[in-house]
Amino acid sequence: MEQPNLKTTAKAKVLDIKSAFVPSSYHGVWRRSLLENKQGKDDTSLVLWMQTQHHHVDIRIPASRPNFPQYGVLEDFAMDELLMLTTQQGFYGVTHVQRNICRWQREVDFQPESGARDIGEIVFGNPNMMLETGVDSDYFEIWHKNKDSHLLPTHKVITSLNRHGEERVSYMLTAGNQVALARPRDVVVPASSCLLSAIDKQKTSRETLLDWLDCEISFGEKTDDKHWKILYSTHPFREGKIANYA
Repeated sequence: MEQPNLKTTAKAKVLDIKSAFVPSSYHGVWRRSLLENKQGKDDTSLVLWMQTQHHHVDIRIPASRPNFPQYGVLEDFAMDELLMLTTQQGFYGVTHVQRNICRWQREVDFQPESGARDIGEIVFGNPNMMLETGVDSDYFEIWHKNKDSHLLPTHKVITSLNRHGEERVSYMLTAGNQVALARPRDVVVPASSCLLSAIDKQKTSRETLLDWLDCEISFGEKTDDKHWKILYSTHPFREGKIANYA
């Protein structure tokens, strides 16, 4: 689900999309195995998308992101390492589906607002495989559903801590034993094509960059009725940690 070229008829369909329950065939955690677009092919990045009845969380970690030392907070990262983190993606919001057109309306985004719509045309190869073609941009993706992740999808509003240790409204989704968390940053990043572009334009200080990167998108799985283990995160130091679920 990139920033969504297809035909005028497809675009007209998109305009009619209303907020409604997302069909159950979409529910669960999907792992992307392939992206093809004008930049080339990507079959190595870690890309996960969790979908519930209304909401989604998506995380995208490039294969080029290194295994960082055992840092504890964002402030532990060197400037060049912080810049590596800006290549990640992740977002949370509401999903709208009409026929085979799917639109992801972002409410939390690790990257800055670009003005582009995120819209795809969906075809199911089978219940556990999804083919997605861009509507507003030229791309193709293949997705595979994690086993049993469609069971009992939920969404709830919680609080989690920002980099200053302050509680902030966050969003937790579950599907089967899978868990996803989205916490927005406290500041607004200027509209731009990507974080690196915004940094270059604004000549961003280290402190500002820390605030811009303080947006957590994490995926993991339940360890018991009250806890979950974070497996993947836009904050690498969170990976492997046990967090409260209930």
